[in-house]
Amino acid sequence: MKRSIIAAIIVLAAGSFIFWKWIGIGPTPMSDKELAARMINELNERADVSEVQDIVMLDSRHLFVPFVSTNGDYGMSFWVWDRFDWEIRSIDSDGNPQMWHLREDDHSKQYFVWNLAPQSKVEELDFYLIRNRNAGRSDGNDFYSPRVQMEKSVSLKDQRYGVSRIPDDWIDIQKSVPKQKGTGGTLGIWEWSQTGVKDFRIGYVPTLSGELEATHNSSTWSSTYGNIHLSYIFPLNEDELEHP
Repeated sequence: MKRSIIAAIIVLAAGSFIFWKWIGIGPTPMSDKELAARMINELNERADVSEVQDIVMLDSRHLFVPFVSTNGDYGMSFWVWDRFDWEIRSIDSDGNPQMWHLREDDHSKQYFVWNLAPQSKVEELDFYLIRNRNAGRSDGNDFYSPRVQMEKSVSLKDQRYGVSRIPDDWIDIQKSVPKQKGTGGTLGIWEWSQTGVKDFRIGYVPTLSGELEATHNSSTWSSTYGNIHLSYIFPLNEDELEHP
């Protein structure tokens, strides 16, 4: 009888170990900036982090951690909870705007991220979703696609770094664009540029508060450690926009 009980306990313990090994545990809070700086530097000494500015939780499993390096670079790191611990998935010495897609199947989990140096003199970022007018004839049918220009503005006057979720009306447009025949589902904004569907694109225009200051000539770099979906956002020229 005693042997049966012991055997049952062993089986239960082994089963629990396998379960937690496979499933993992829930995310734990991450608030120690000094620890975050050490982890970034240990993973890539080129980062040379002197200060972690903040630890921003986008959801329970994703962290945005902006930092300043010893030589004055304003960079970004991207963290993901992976079963038992926080893992750094990407480090970028350049804080120019990017889009972080947290989940491929969820349009609402797309975030603008940035961390701009004070020398850049940028006091506002205006993000745009644009589709040019298009008209033509296909398979004997005439078609016309009207101009789309949607704007999302964020202020940098109080804080040089930040995150901003993609606007709901942009998400609605994503959901309304059908995939090409045979692919199923809908296209995300960043897939449009790869397939040519509807000719949408995202860019930004920085508003400056003065003349740019001279900066050091350190080269920018980025490193990726595992699965993550980041997209660079490029600046727009004024002639690419339309105004009332």
